[in-house]
Amino acid sequence: YTNRRVLCMEYMSGGKVDDAEYMKAHGINKSEVLSYLSKIFSQMIFVRGYMHCDPHPGNVLVQKVDGKTRLVLLDHGLYQNLTDDFRINYCKLWQALLKGDTEK
Repeated sequence: YTNRRVLCMEYMSGGKVDDAEYMKAHGINKSEVLSYLSKIFSQMIFVRGYMHCDPHPGNVLVQKVDGKTRLVLLDHGLYQNLTDDFRINYCKLWQALLKGDTEK
């Protein structure tokens, strides 16, 4: 139950996404975590157009559950709807960066 005066929260276990020692101790593959992060934020930006706007390491946990690596996004207080124009231009920016296209 949540309203203007009550905020319900849930405890989530895991290590910070930048804690290499935690990942090593729990058998979590850092490359797999990087792949998940890329997919999650690409999906938010380029597909959904609805983005978590505070993705610092304290707001992204990594955990191992039943042998599978999971990411947990925390602090859902700041999201932004992205316009189609922004998303298209942002896509063009990344394409130009990856291609080394200094004209765009």
